[in-house]
Amino acid sequence: MIMNLQIRKIVCVLLSLILIAGASYFSLYATAEIDEVTFAVATDIHIVTGKDELSVEHPESELYFQASGSGNIYDQALEITKSFLNDAADKNASFVLIPGDMTRNGYREEHEAIARVFDEFEEKTGIQVYVTPGNHDYYHTTPDEFKNYYKNAGFDNAVETDSKTASYTADVGGKYRLICVDSNKPGDDGDGIDSRLISWIEAQAAKAKEDGKEPVVMMHHSLLEHLYMGKLLMKDFVIRNSGKMAEKFCSLGIQYVFTGHEHGNDISKYVGKNGNVVYDILTTALSSYPIEYRMVTFSSNGVKITMNSIDECNMDALIGGYNDNQLKLLESDYNAFAYGLFRYSIEKKILKYVSPAFIKRKLKLDDSSPLTTSIDILFGTINEALTMPLYSENSEMSIESLALSKNVTLPKSEYKSLCDLITAMVAVHYYGNENMSSSESTESEILIKGLNTALEYLLTKCGNEGLNTLIGVISFSTRIDTDRLSPWFTAVKSGKEDSYKTAKAVLNPILDNFTHDFEPGDRDITLPAFGEKATTERPIVAFFKKLMNFFKYIFNIVIARFR
Repeated sequence: MIMNLQIRKIVCVLLSLILIAGASYFSLYATAEIDEVTFAVATDIHIVTGKDELSVEHPESELYFQASGSGNIYDQALEITKSFLNDAADKNASFVLIPGDMTRNGYREEHEAIARVFDEFEEKTGIQVYVTPGNHDYYHTTPDEFKNYYKNAGFDNAVETDSKTASYTADVGGKYRLICVDSNKPGDDGDGIDSRLISWIEAQAAKAKEDGKEPVVMMHHSLLEHLYMGKLLMKDFVIRNSGKMAEKFCSLGIQYVFTGHEHGNDISKYVGKNGNVVYDILTTALSSYPIEYRMVTFSSNGVKITMNSIDECNMDALIGGYNDNQLKLLESDYNAFAYGLFRYSIEKKILKYVSPAFIKRKLKLDDSSPLTTSIDILFGTINEALTMPLYSENSEMSIESLALSKNVTLPKSEYKSLCDLITAMVAVHYYGNENMSSSESTESEILIKGLNTALEYLLTKCGNEGLNTLIGVISFSTRIDTDRLSPWFTAVKSGKEDSYKTAKAVLNPILDNFTHDFEPGDRDITLPAFGEKATTERPIVAFFKKLMNFFKYIFNIVIARFR
């Protein structure tokens, strides 16, 4: 009897321990679930409204006659958004983030149309959408109007709202606070972050920490460069004083920033003086190639990022004007259509920006200016060189035949012209995880030899006056230090047969950064969880490495010149 009683006591103790352990396990599991949050991130949607028929911008193209801007499929943007939202719900997104440019023109009708889609999605799924404005959203809209249009897309759940901009904060999950920064300057494509807004960001990050939340930032403009010399080449895309702001974000414990505006997939990072790291996660335009969005899961194990694409076109929702071949391609391979439209659009944009008419308008010249004739000849020849056949067929002039006359052999490829090659390289950069390996790739070799050959052709046709005009226009229009290019120009001008070596020394560093992706990667990747310190070099080490690379760059140019 006593033995049975002891056995019962032992069994009771064991059962109690099992129940306590089980309760602790499920409690920990529940806490982990609360701390884990998944964002569906899409940006630069650029919807348009009121169009019933495709416009014909380029009648010479059967498939892409409507191409304009940066290759967005504007007329399908709203339907693409609906597909994205449905996907986000199917993938169990906790929240949807849109870092700006919901609209193309900022018209009231555009804002109301996409806000209605967000409202219907939230009502149907219970998944909250959070938006922040982009530069296009302000083209015909004020910050107060923006807040009203999207009152149900973040502002209704705001913990704090800035009175002067459309900035606000909101709790997303149990552990995180989203700081939505209105980085715009209405009426300007560049950023408008001033000292007052910086103070507001500092206060919100501090409050988040006080409340036991990790601050996560979403804004339209980039915090960090996503392209080599991005501040020079794309000055309206990266915020001013980005280095100081990145250092400030590190000091505030802001580790992740979601951005848009640049229409590409790229992740850049900055290591602060205190060892903290901030990641700028740029996402491509949803309505343009490659028609993708990100799924981002924050947890104690890290930040898992995956890319997802919209692969099907809603054929029933198309406006009029599509021909049979377009409809066939849209239905059979939606991404191929988007890719072709993107490349065709970029080609037209490049040729527009180097056209005599555009340059004269940029420089505010009229026909009475003495520079007019020089610019007409110079930039007419540049257009000719960019569209000239890359390879010879029969006896026609080509980049290949011009190169051979200088004993330079062009590698074989399927590219039709220099412009065709450039658009392919831009598409690779937009896709992310650039895979052209390095400046030693076939594409880079063709581009460097081709540009060198085109410049030789240009100077032969336009002479010294053309060279001086070209250097002046580059300096005025892009803010690029033309001293970097002058060794190449001088070598070509002097007629040296080894000018290709100089071109390679000058252009290789640029192409290396454009065609080859560096740490941490742009697409499917897991980044560190909050609070993890950097395992990479401190800024001072990175600075000296850059300094050494600069001296190496100059050394290679000098060697190439005197070789």
